[in-house]
Amino acid sequence: MGAWGTGNFENDTVLDWVCGLEPPKTKMFGLKKTNPFKYCFQPVNEVLNAEGWIDSEDCMCTLASGECIAALRGSPLEDLPEEVVDWVGAVRGLEVSTEEMQRLIEAVKRVRNAEKSELRCLWAETQDDGEPDPEWIAAVDDLIQRLGG
Repeated sequence: MGAWGTGNFENDTVLDWVCGLEPPKTKMFGLKKTNPFKYCFQPVNEVLNAEGWIDSEDCMCTLASGECIAALRGSPLEDLPEEVVDWVGAVRGLEVSTEEMQRLIEAVKRVRNAEKSELRCLWAETQDDGEPDPEWIAAVDDLIQRLGG
């Protein structure tokens, strides 16, 4: 899994994903703005649209997406990666729609609770009782709370 801790930014997959965060771009002549949240919601959509197993990388990136949005909404983790801090600064003042927030919270809960969440299963393999690591559960629960879920 390439993880060194239970936090949502404590694995190689997410740190690679974070490098892809970019501030929104605008077209000078059409004044059309790209969706600044498109990148964040790609793994969310993968989790929500998964049939069968939910890929662990999509799960990890969904949790990171949630952390980005929580930080944007004023409830950041104490120790965010610099790329996330920069992204939040670039998109500050933009709003995530109610529908997008509901989808994000649903996806994060699915990562935590679904029997077919590969990430949940990987964290369960670390424990003798077959339940996911309580520290990982606490990190995800904290995220859900900061998202308002």
